Amino acid sequence: FWVDEDRETIYYINPEDNSIYKSDLEGRKSEKVVDFLPLQPPAIKWKLSSDKEKLLYFNAHQIGIAYLEPQNKISKEQAFVLSYTDDKIIDVFWHSDSYHLILVGSKSIEALEAQPQGGPVALVNLNKRNTSCFYDTRTDTLYFLDSERAADGNLYDNLYKVELNTRAFPLQELIKSKSNE
Repeated sequence: FWVDEDRETIYYINPEDNSIYKSDLEGRKSEKVVDFLPLQPPAIKWKLSSDKEKLLYFNAHQIGIAYLEPQNKISKEQAFVLSYTDDKIIDVFWHSDSYHLILVGSKSIEALEAQPQGGPVALVNLNKRNTSCFYDTRTDTLYFLDSERAADGNLYDNLYKVELNTRAFPLQELIKSKSNE
């Protein structure tokens, strides 16, 4: 369940038909908003965008994006899937602009646009597999653990911080420059 108090709406997933429904807060006016959430195997996590218009869901190799409100009258496509067969997805976070995703994989951390043609841009290559991470949505800051080999030959875990706010890290400019190469 996801509650949008401003719009007095509650969204929920019906596992029987793998669809998203919305209702008023009293549960009286129920309406299907996304017919089918195509992901196999099923999603392990669900996250609502900060603008409360999109829902991301993911498993180990796929990210699904579902629009909770129609995008235009021409297209009936309310959901799409991005596939990542080369890397295992550990976690995915919405950037505060509700248009970009921060993907933490077992080998790298990447930024990408939340659209079907959006290609990833590598931010960090990881040494530690299956890293632990935390994303602070208030400041668009990602904290993660990674390993580093020290001069003594031993591996040590270190905590890293990546600031992804639009003043420090203009995601749109990075992705535009990467796609123009």
